[in-house]
Amino acid sequence: MKIQSLFLLLSTCLLFAEVNPGDNILLNGRLEADQADFPVFWSSTRPENVVYNTSDGPGGLPTIRLKGADGETRPETSVRQFSLRLVPGETYKMSAWVKTTGFSCNHYGIIVHNTGWFEEGGIRNVAKDQDWTRMEAQFQAMKSSDGHYGCAIFAVNYQGEFQVADIKLEAISPKALAETPRSATSHEISIPRLVPWTPLLNKIPSHDPKLTFRFFGILKDNDGNISSNYANYILQYTIGNQPPAQIPLQKNLNTLDLAKVPLGDADLKVEIIHKPTGTVELQEQHCITIRELPQEIPANHKKLNNLVTEILNEKTQATQKSYEFTTTRDGWIFVAIKNIDKPTVTLDGKLTIINPDTPRFETFRNLLAGKHTIEIDNPTDGGQVIVRQIAEIFNYCPGANSFVKENTPYDWEFQKKYAHQAVTTQNGGSIPEIHRKWFKESGYYWLANQMSTKLVDDEDLTNRLNNAKALNGDTYDGVTCDEQSFSSVEMLGRYIKGLKAYKNPKDKLIYSWCYGKPVTPGLAHDYIASTVNFTKGKSKLLFEIYCRTRESEQVARDYLDTYAVDTIQKLKEFAPAAMQNTGIIFGNFNQIPILSLQHHPAVDYKYYLDMQLNLVANHPAFEGLGTTGYWGSYYGDHELHRWSFMLLRHYCVEGNTTMLSDQYGLSYIPGHISNGDFEKTLDPWTPQGDVRADSIAQYAHASQNRWGGNNGVGDTFAVFTKTPETTSTLTQIAKNLIPGKTYCFQFVTADYNDIKDKKHNPRQYGITVDLGPNAEIIPELSWIHIDRRSKGRYAHNDGVARTNLNHIVFTAKAPSTPITFSNEKSLDGEQLVLNYVMLVPFIKP
Repeated sequence: MKIQSLFLLLSTCLLFAEVNPGDNILLNGRLEADQADFPVFWSSTRPENVVYNTSDGPGGLPTIRLKGADGETRPETSVRQFSLRLVPGETYKMSAWVKTTGFSCNHYGIIVHNTGWFEEGGIRNVAKDQDWTRMEAQFQAMKSSDGHYGCAIFAVNYQGEFQVADIKLEAISPKALAETPRSATSHEISIPRLVPWTPLLNKIPSHDPKLTFRFFGILKDNDGNISSNYANYILQYTIGNQPPAQIPLQKNLNTLDLAKVPLGDADLKVEIIHKPTGTVELQEQHCITIRELPQEIPANHKKLNNLVTEILNEKTQATQKSYEFTTTRDGWIFVAIKNIDKPTVTLDGKLTIINPDTPRFETFRNLLAGKHTIEIDNPTDGGQVIVRQIAEIFNYCPGANSFVKENTPYDWEFQKKYAHQAVTTQNGGSIPEIHRKWFKESGYYWLANQMSTKLVDDEDLTNRLNNAKALNGDTYDGVTCDEQSFSSVEMLGRYIKGLKAYKNPKDKLIYSWCYGKPVTPGLAHDYIASTVNFTKGKSKLLFEIYCRTRESEQVARDYLDTYAVDTIQKLKEFAPAAMQNTGIIFGNFNQIPILSLQHHPAVDYKYYLDMQLNLVANHPAFEGLGTTGYWGSYYGDHELHRWSFMLLRHYCVEGNTTMLSDQYGLSYIPGHISNGDFEKTLDPWTPQGDVRADSIAQYAHASQNRWGGNNGVGDTFAVFTKTPETTSTLTQIAKNLIPGKTYCFQFVTADYNDIKDKKHNPRQYGITVDLGPNAEIIPELSWIHIDRRSKGRYAHNDGVARTNLNHIVFTAKAPSTPITFSNEKSLDGEQLVLNYVMLVPFIKP
């Protein structure tokens, strides 16, 4: 058994031999974490000394910082990656961006070490103080007792700070290039796979009837030895009952000639066969479709942005009822009729899509690519018919009210007023039964949510889908499966097997949620291909891109570039045909204390949300994107919820390229007040009485649920101490207000001792605010939320100190007004904390 296990281990390691020059042997050397609190494939010792930041490196790169304090010596601290395989005696190069501040240490570095850490090699010489510098060092791999190596960013008994970004380990010498394995994270990457590459399985154009598969994995001969002789293998493919065809198996891309396959659906069987023995090494079944697809973009098509192309815009005539248009891809269209009284509109001579009762005389419909006809029963001179080819517009979730009940309901009337003009596809939530028939006939999609995160075995997903009511009834159009991480190799393998085994008897949509970026060769390719080809290419892969605020607009833009742009570019590398079946779903939750991406009170989150959709609408990387939208709408406050639909309408329906924020005078940091989290100091606030700046680690994470790792942001606050003799105040002048404009002022309060002791004692706290004579408060839009929950959304939110969220909407009467906090109403001896002080423009309902 030991010999067999060792052989299997060596087989896996040889799988990706012959790394290419410049390849990074490390997994996730860019230190990306996405939804995790720390970079995947890396672990830390003494996490109290390690700070991870997603965007403060050169060019907005993520960083790891070994932190210190002036004059304080910190013990050995490291961030490590294990299970590397190198070739002893061969040359490698370690490189990284490095920055130091007051750094002093005798033993430190960014190195590779052998098992037991008896020897090391890598970057070991940095200056005490240096700005970001790209450093590199070559070394010979030392011997290791079990053939394994580790990578470490470390410092022993150090002072100051040591910060790194974008770490890379490369093979240099010929033997290192030839024999170093790329990855050994799981046996999954050794499994032979023929992954559908281009085009999508059910979108094969009849004018170019070819289908390419990409091969991954290892093949073994009859004796169990790894075979590197691809000439011994053929790829055999069979269409229905036709005789099989064969081509030599290629190491990478394998293209099938389907010229003799007629239009329509066909069963395809692909096999890899060992020629000397006739052994079938791999066999898979697919349903493919040969289709007549448009070969070129019609001249009248006008691209408005990445998400919207106008494909028909004509003035109507009383003598013309019929109008033709061509869609160049499967997906959604937007149809609008203007300046015609009570129109009735028929699509392709079959379906009435607009009638005199249709709101706004607009509709969304999902069509196959090709030629289509619209017929207007009562055209008039001077009317207008508009058809736009649009991305799918996604929202989670309808009909669910905020947990902060002071927000007015997000009910059916809310959906009618704000969502229906800006969304094609709703996920989860509730649609009242009496309105479901209208909702479906109006063309909208509704997907249920199916949990699939922790699959116990290969059959688990199949069983869950077989038993899902949403897939066996007629209420829903399908489900979303929530959710898989690209770093979870085992779960991805189970998901792939489970999805392929599901027969989907009612041809429902399966949208697969994911997060992170594809990293594992073969496995990630197979996962993407399986999800985007499901339901004959009508299902989708949805990337969760939940963006936390950053301290400045430029840092935020860099963060979006390394997060959203890089994610979609990785997707294209792993699946070049998948773009039209891929979604980028942003987070729009800002509701402290329930769940919030707004970590910085100085930021106007409306503007930041606008930046995100503006990026998708304009950046070349997102051209052809199939779906975009939001997760978390009911975790947003009422204003942001409304604003989300305004943004979706602006970019995804109207096809704008400029920011909607420009029309409302919004900016990333309005700057009306400063230091709303009292970072390190009270400045520029003016204190009177017993007020101090303080902090407690994890306060913002636990009690306010600033989501996704806050790196200490929000753990600082002002503390008001009440004594019988002293009432304390804190004052700042709000500036640059526009008289007549409406603003929202928010702040959070809590009890200092409750935070420190993790005591659950919810109540209204005695810190009040006076907004001065130049702020006219709007009572019906203002409230105080007292968080009384015993349990929060996550375990780390349970049984902790609870907060008050104060929400005040006012109209400015002058360019400035004094803002004064007071603890006059607090109890003697109470120490109450204040932070998250925010003042931003407000868009009224």
